[in-house]
Order: sequence, then C-alpha cells, then structure tokens
Amino acid sequence: MNKRLLAVFLVLFFNRPNSEAFQSSPIVNAKRGATAVRRDRSTKIKYIINNDIIGAVEEFYTESPVQAAFLTCALKASAADAVAQLGQLSAMDADSSLKRAGEVGPQHDLPLLNIQIPRNLAFLLYGGMYQGVAQHFIYNVFFPAWFGHTTDPLTVACKVLTDITFLGPLVSLPISFAIKSAVYGSSSPFIEGLEKYKYNVVQNDLLFKYW
Repeated sequence: MNKRLLAVFLVLFFNRPNSEAFQSSPIVNAKRGATAVRRDRSTKIKYIINNDIIGAVEEFYTESPVQAAFLTCALKASAADAVAQLGQLSAMDADSSLKRAGEVGPQHDLPLLNIQIPRNLAFLLYGGMYQGVAQHFIYNVFFPAWFGHTTDPLTVACKVLTDITFLGPLVSLPISFAIKSAVYGSSSPFIEGLEKYKYNVVQNDLLFKYW
C-alpha cells in the first residue's frame, strides 16, 4: 500500500505543469542571460574585426597593386625557399643518421636557425622585384597592349611562346642570377650573374630544365 501511495505521489509531483523541480532559479537564469549577452557581444566584435581586416586587405590590393604584388610574391618566395631549406636539412639529418649507424650525427635541433639567410634574401628580392612588380607590368600592362585582352587559343599561344622563348631565357633567369650575385656580395653582380647563367646553360642544361 505504501509503495502504491509513493508511486502515485511521484507521478503527480513530476507531472505538475509548473513543477519547481524543472524550473531554473532566478540566479541561474541571470547567469545564463549574462553569458548569452557576452557571447553575442564577442561574436559581434569578432565579426566587425574580421570585416575590417578583410576590407583593409581588399582596399590595399585594389588601390596599391604594385606594392601588393611585391609584398605577396616576396613573402611567397621567401617562404618557399625556407620550406625547401628545411627539407634539405631534414634529409641531411636522416642521411647522416643512416651512415653513422646509430652514432649521433650533426642533428639540427633548431633547423630555422640553420637557414641560409643570404639565399633566402635572394629569393625574397627576386620574388618581390621580378615575380611581383616586373611581372605585374609584363602580364597586366604589356601583354594586353601587345596581344590584346582576348583569351582565344591563338592569343594564349602567343603569350606562352613569348614567355618561354623570350622572357624566360633573356629576362627572368639572368635577373635571378644577378640578384643572387648581388646578395652574396659581388662587386659586379650583373656581369658575374651573366657568367654563372651562361655556365649553367652550357654545362648544366639549364634552359632545358627550365622549359
């Protein structure tokens, strides 16, 4: 009998429409409300900041295309060389460990500190000045003036052939060697760069590798 009464009491208690057992206290509700307000305010602030950043970047690229091209290509070239150098250091460490058969080799605990700064600087300058600024004018100013703005197969073929037969061998590659020579302290970077370029073309089949 007592068990039946207890069961009836529990059913009635938990089925009350306004049972306090399922109601939050005013303090809990206030805390939840304050948290929701803070979350909403934080979301709005992040949204405004993100929009401001995106707007500023878009404005920079629209109103300063040359500076944007230099900055973007310089950073990309520098980052690409840094990744390549880190890969070379890792390969050297692995090869050294294999050759020494368990002995401790010249491991690079801090590989970023072993990056060749002059080489990376050469990539940064070449990326910014030629791939960024020079190619901005070549592809966005000169090519449209020379070949027009159309994208038909003949126009595209003319642009590609001009790039690989004229710009690459006579402009792009010589400039890269000249910049590297200047960064490494040459007193005549252009002449020395051309000599190294000629040597690599004749001895190392540079143009065939480039094409």
